[in-house]
Amino acid sequence: MSNTPPVRATRPSRAGTLLRLLLLLALLVTALLAWLPVLLPQVLQQQGISLHWQGARWGLHGLELRQLQLEHEGQSLQASDVQLDWRWAGYPLQSLSIGELKLAAVLPKQNDTTATDGDNGLAALAPWLPQQLSIDSLEADIAGVGRIGGSLRVQTDAGRPLWQPARLELDFELTRLNPQWLDGIPPELQPEQLRIRTLTRPDSESAPDALQSLSLDIHSLGRSQAQLSGILNLHHDSGWRGTLEQARLHLELPRLELAGVPLEHLQTQLHFTATADERGFGLQLSQPATLTVNQLDADPQTRLQQVSLTLARLQLDGEWQTGGNISLEADYHAAAGQLQHPLLRAQGWNATGTLSGHLSDLQATAAVSNADGLQLNSNWLLQGNDLGGQVTLTDVFLRAGNPLQKTLPDWPALVEFDNGRLGGQASISLPARKPLQVTGQLNGNGLGGIVNRSEMGGLDFTAFFRLDQGGQLRLDMPRLVVGELDPGVPVRQLTVLDGSYSGHLDHLLQGSASWSSIRGSLLGGEFSVKANRIRLDADNRLQLQLAGIQLQDALALYPTEGLYGQATIDGSLPLLINSQGVFVEQGQLQARQPGTLRFQSEQIRSLGRANPGMQLVAEALDDFHFNVLSSKLDYEPSGKLLFNVRLEGKNPAVEQGRPIHLNLNLEEDLPALLASIQLSNHVSETIQERIRQRLQNR
Repeated sequence: MSNTPPVRATRPSRAGTLLRLLLLLALLVTALLAWLPVLLPQVLQQQGISLHWQGARWGLHGLELRQLQLEHEGQSLQASDVQLDWRWAGYPLQSLSIGELKLAAVLPKQNDTTATDGDNGLAALAPWLPQQLSIDSLEADIAGVGRIGGSLRVQTDAGRPLWQPARLELDFELTRLNPQWLDGIPPELQPEQLRIRTLTRPDSESAPDALQSLSLDIHSLGRSQAQLSGILNLHHDSGWRGTLEQARLHLELPRLELAGVPLEHLQTQLHFTATADERGFGLQLSQPATLTVNQLDADPQTRLQQVSLTLARLQLDGEWQTGGNISLEADYHAAAGQLQHPLLRAQGWNATGTLSGHLSDLQATAAVSNADGLQLNSNWLLQGNDLGGQVTLTDVFLRAGNPLQKTLPDWPALVEFDNGRLGGQASISLPARKPLQVTGQLNGNGLGGIVNRSEMGGLDFTAFFRLDQGGQLRLDMPRLVVGELDPGVPVRQLTVLDGSYSGHLDHLLQGSASWSSIRGSLLGGEFSVKANRIRLDADNRLQLQLAGIQLQDALALYPTEGLYGQATIDGSLPLLINSQGVFVEQGQLQARQPGTLRFQSEQIRSLGRANPGMQLVAEALDDFHFNVLSSKLDYEPSGKLLFNVRLEGKNPAVEQGRPIHLNLNLEEDLPALLASIQLSNHVSETIQERIRQRLQNR
């Protein structure tokens, strides 16, 4: 037997095997990396995708590219200084950094189904997205959106997808915005450029349960300048929810037109909080807000200057399912430094009130006052485009002044009230595309003052008015009473029943007036006018009836020494009324029964001594007992009052009391006579001045 040991078969060691595998893997990776720039573009090109890159540097844990270009169906992506880092365990992709990214793309159109599929696909892709994304410079043209430029940095925590980052830093500028996105926004508010900046807050104490808490800053540039800032908290419980806290909105624009109303130089600043979720949205002021407008032209005849609106409270709420119909609760104060309108004297106005309801069914209250002390309370309802309201004039106590006279330029210049009370109310209706309609009433109690050259007191009335389509005005007064009116001849208890007026608001002196009766007391008797209708711009004739006029009361007013009489006078005066005044044509006066007339003055005695023809007249009138006293009366436009007096009677001391018939023609300047009577009665300085002006202008 041979002592030579047997020969054993050799087997590779474990270390050698592992080394060979690593070498094989390295060869495969090297081959893959060598062929990848060739194979990958060819594979993608077969799918219609063009891919090119330059300056690639591969590593075990990353890839660097100097340039990358991708094109597909007219969309393109160009990136430079790209760095992608990964790990072989945990999150595959650690970070993606891009120095400059240029993108041209089309926003995909998605229906509800594709949107849901996209969300599911994004969730499936989430594990393969990088934990950090950094873009130093972005230029993107996205059809359907606009041009976006800026920078982006996103960082996630483990277990959170990229779209729920732990840190977000975004600075975007949006230009060339899609016009369809701006539909419904007034042209003056449409932005030409938007800058959006967000940054994850380092602490989230205000919303610890929020998925994301961001500081938000948005600037809008264009015709208007706007800035919105605040803290945006994003939540995802059973559905999405967002809150905007410590929000501030600042807006400036040179001009804005709302509902056809131009606003000049508008400024506002709002501090508020807002919420939104799948059901709806809400907004609430955190401190009073102010809006200012230099000039507001409500219509061609109405201009407000230096307008300010202060909102002490504002709450807005809306639901998406109701089409965004917004409910509103607000307390406001509005002021205008000057309101200009043909029916108002230019002065400052203020309004304080509330707003409540939905924008399609909005209720409002307003307490309005002006610089001269006029006060109005009102309630309004806006339903769709129809506006209606109730306005109440707070009682005006005229002893303290007349704010209506100071407010209304068409207030009659010769009417002044210094006593009594005025009040009223009105209903206003302004339907869409229909004329304004106004109805209401005005009440006067115990009014006193001056009307033309007459003192007046005790005026009581209730006037119902209606302003219809086209400015047609209707005024009805069931009863008007003037307690005292003194144009030189005192009138008492002047009463007008069922008075009415109708005319156009622009031509009030061309309207018509009517009544069922006019009555009053005069010189111890009464006067009356039957039912009639007159036109203010035409000649009108009617009869004034006199009954029970006391001759002694009439002669007591006549400024002649020694003239006395006693009789009861009745009569009828045909009146001519036109734009020039009131005149009498062939009036008739007569004594109801016999009476006496005494003219005992040295003046008439001297006249009798100087003129033998007047001697008998002077002696007879010294104590004349008449059976007949009648007179014709005319009052002419020249101001002359003409009497043709017939007297039949006797003087018991003259020629043994034989009958004497006298015909006397008397002529008086009635305005001068009334002025003399008034001036002798110590009337006010205002009346004295008006009397002097009247006499000078004749």
